Amino acid sequence: MIMKELDLSIVEGFQYDIERLIEKNSYWDKEETKSKEISFYKINAMTMSEVLKFYKYIYQTQFLKMLKLATMFSANVSMNEAVFNALSDKHGLKDKLLFVHNMAFNRNSYLFDSDNYETLIKENIIKELESDVIIRQVDLEKEYQYTLLQFDVSKHMNDMMDLFKKQKDENINNNLSFLYSNMYWQYKELNKDYENIKIRNSSALMQQLTTNRLGLLGF
Repeated sequence: MIMKELDLSIVEGFQYDIERLIEKNSYWDKEETKSKEISFYKINAMTMSEVLKFYKYIYQTQFLKMLKLATMFSANVSMNEAVFNALSDKHGLKDKLLFVHNMAFNRNSYLFDSDNYETLIKENIIKELESDVIIRQVDLEKEYQYTLLQFDVSKHMNDMMDLFKKQKDENINNNLSFLYSNMYWQYKELNKDYENIKIRNSSALMQQLTTNRLGLLGF
C-alpha cells in the first residue's frame, strides 16, 4: 500500500514537471514567433540574403523576395511601405506575383518609356488574359534593387488612375473593362494608403525634430 502511494506521488510529480516544461517551451515558441513577425521596417533594414536567412523556415522564398523588392520600389519610403502593405494583403502566391509584376511593369514603362507607356501597359493587360505571370519576373526585378528611382510618386499614381479610368470607359463592352477597373481601384487604394503613410511619417519626423530641438535648448 505504501509503495503504491509512493509510486503515485512520483507519477504526479513527473506529470507536473512535464506540464511546466510544456508551458516553458510554449512561451519560448510564442516569443520566437513574435520576433519573426514581418513588418515593413524589419524587411527594409535587411538585405535580401538576410531576409531569406532570417525567415527561412517560416515563409515561402518567393514571398520573401517580393516583400524585399517592395521595399525597393522607389526612393520614396512612404510609397514603398504602401506597396509593401498592398502586397501583404494579397491572398495566394499567384495574386502576390501578379501584383508585383503589374506594379513593376507599370513603373518601368512610366519611367523609361514615358512616350509609349500607355501602349505598353495596354499590351501587358491584354497579355494577362492569355497567360499566367512568370515567376522569373520577381528575379528580374533584382536588377532594380540598387537603383534609387526618383520620380514624382503622386503624379505617377494619378496618371495611372487617369489611364485606367480612361481605358475602362473605352473598353466597357469587352473583357478588358474588368481588368482596367481592377487596376484603377488598386491604384486608388494604394494612393490612399500612401497619403496616410506620408502624413504619419511627416508627423513622426516633425515630432523627432521638435524633441531634438528641445534637447539642444536644454529642456
